[in-house]
Amino acid sequence: MNEAKDKCKKQVPGARRRGYFHMHQCSRRAVKDGLCKQHHPDAKKEREARAQKKYEEKRENSEWMQLRRAEARIVELEKMVALAESRDPGITTDQEDEMRTT
Repeated sequence: MNEAKDKCKKQVPGARRRGYFHMHQCSRRAVKDGLCKQHHPDAKKEREARAQKKYEEKRENSEWMQLRRAEARIVELEKMVALAESRDPGITTDQEDEMRTT
C-alpha cells in the first residue's frame, strides 16, 4: 500500500514560519474513510459529547448551582410557612384541598 493512502487526508496548519502558516497533510494513520481518529467526524462528535457531559457534571456540582438549588428550596419553604401561618385552625387539610380545587 502507498504511504499517502495510509495517512489522514486532512490538511492541517504546520508550525508558524516567518509570519505565515504552511499547510500540510496530517501525519496520523487513517482509520476510517481516509481520516485519522482526531479528524473523523464521528470521533469529533463523540469527543464533543464527552466534553459536554463532563462540563454539565462539573456545572451541576458547582457552588453556584448548589446555591441556586438552596435558594429555590428556601423560596419553597417560605411559601409553605406562609401557607401554614395563614391556615384557619378550624379547617382541616382535606377541607383546604377542597377549597383550592373549587
